[in-house]
Amino acid sequence: MHQSGTQNLQNIANLFSYQVGLVHKPIDNLSLYSSYGTSANPPGANGGTGGGNDQLTAANDDLSPERSRNIEVGAKWDVLDGRLSLTSAIFQTDKTNARVSDGLGGIENAGSQRVRGVELGVAGELTPQWRVFGGYSYLNAVTTDAGDANESASGLPMVMVPKHNLTLWTYYDVTPKWTVGTSVKASSLIYASVSDTTRKWTPGYAEVDAMASYKFSKSLDVHLKLKNLFDLQYFASSYPIYATWAEGRSAQMTLNFHY
Repeated sequence: MHQSGTQNLQNIANLFSYQVGLVHKPIDNLSLYSSYGTSANPPGANGGTGGGNDQLTAANDDLSPERSRNIEVGAKWDVLDGRLSLTSAIFQTDKTNARVSDGLGGIENAGSQRVRGVELGVAGELTPQWRVFGGYSYLNAVTTDAGDANESASGLPMVMVPKHNLTLWTYYDVTPKWTVGTSVKASSLIYASVSDTTRKWTPGYAEVDAMASYKFSKSLDVHLKLKNLFDLQYFASSYPIYATWAEGRSAQMTLNFHY
């Protein structure tokens, strides 16, 4: 049912995606893998008709899906008698049929984008009391073709994709009941908009959090988290005409019951 004045919008597309992979274990604690996969993103898939950056509108409801292809190779290495896992991967993701402006106020499937990246990860125990979890990524994200109407933007960096990104958590059991931990979340600058003449971005940042927990029993514990420990001022998200501040220093305490 549709109210008077509303549009009945729909996009009908046949989508076929697949993924294949190969894993090889040259030794017991090392796995090497490769994978190839595809995906598709029709108009409205992310935002629906109620809003969002990819909502279905009269300007895009007749467009074809955007198509993506990902090629990846990587490794997983278990060390310290299997207590710690180290991972690494290199990959390339290509998007074709990307939606771009036609220069006349409309949208067409005429663009392409490419992301080449490296990911490193760590998870597990350095000692029976000391645990670490984290990852680092390097992303070289480029608009390879912005369409004939915006040809000067071809070859420029993609927006909302930081080139460097790091997350690292570490925990230490001071006693069987007391655990403390800290984390670092860091990002390089993020572009909000780019053109051949101007670029808008928000600066990089490094936020530090901390935590402590105490176990009263197997069924009861208390957890304290301190977010943005040094009250760093940075932008959590950015857009072409505005940016939003990240949350300042804050504390959260939770009491957990297990049954």
